[in-house]
Amino acid sequence: MSTATGLILTLVLLILNAFFVGAEFALISARRSVVEPKALEGKWAAKVTIRAMEQVSLMMAGAQMGITVCSLALGAIAEPAIAHLLEVPFEAIGVPAALVHPISFVIALGLVTYLHVVFGEMVPKNIALAGPERMALVLAPMLMGVVTLAKPVLWLLNSCGNLVLRMMGVTPKA
Repeated sequence: MSTATGLILTLVLLILNAFFVGAEFALISARRSVVEPKALEGKWAAKVTIRAMEQVSLMMAGAQMGITVCSLALGAIAEPAIAHLLEVPFEAIGVPAALVHPISFVIALGLVTYLHVVFGEMVPKNIALAGPERMALVLAPMLMGVVTLAKPVLWLLNSCGNLVLRMMGVTPKA
């Protein structure tokens, strides 16, 4: 994969991760009492958001799966792309060949971690918490679409999670 493709995929993965984080926090923070009147007015996004709230365990499984896949892919794609960009100037300034990749790797990993935490996690979380109902109305329909496509995998993951909860004496939320 070219460095440019890796950098474009890095941006896409950060945006997708932010979407899943924002959707997760918006859905768990949104008040049904605020969304329900909009659904009763016939607003499609509000109706979908209410359905998502009624299936919160499945929606959270979908968001968590999305976050995990994006995070793992980000590490696999972004670090090599950024490290490759850094290797060229390090070679040009005469850094010993045996140190070029390790130094580039450490810097790239630090940069990817920073971007992921700030733009993929903290910013979307705080945006969702600042206006949970508004964000739920925007993000829940898209999350519902993803969950619908991934339903077999999510059903299996959710069932496993619920089994573990029951074994711990916790009743899973629907």
